[in-house]
Amino acid sequence: MANSSSHVPGFRPICLSIGALYVVLASTMLVGGVGQMAQFGVPEATLASPHFADHHHWVFVHMAVIGVLIALLGRYVESEPSQRVVARVLCAVELHYLYLDLRTSTPFGTGLYAGRAWVLPVSVDVLVVLAFLYLGFGRRRRRVRPAAA
Repeated sequence: MANSSSHVPGFRPICLSIGALYVVLASTMLVGGVGQMAQFGVPEATLASPHFADHHHWVFVHMAVIGVLIALLGRYVESEPSQRVVARVLCAVELHYLYLDLRTSTPFGTGLYAGRAWVLPVSVDVLVVLAFLYLGFGRRRRRVRPAAA
């Protein structure tokens, strides 16, 4: 008897990869500390603030947790309809993150974060949005029905 369950092709490896990427990027920023933000043109007085240090820690712990959740969803969500819903919701979330990064970038937004360091966050956002678009709205897998005996 053929397996009647279906899934979105690539859902698991894509979600696991994105989750791992988020954990690695967040961990890098946590280990590097607030000094990592100097590449974005954050003023020295801001970098020295304990409030900024607390904010920096919270943001990147949050990013790591989101990475873990994306990986868990990729590992444990199995049905095609559920995978498509998860991918569509994550696509919407990632579109908002892309907007947030673009609005403060040098060429597209306010230029709050100076220099070319904005390229990496925006590039990651674009790739993740494209991946979730593919998973959420890509071609549906055709179900193979077993021949009648």
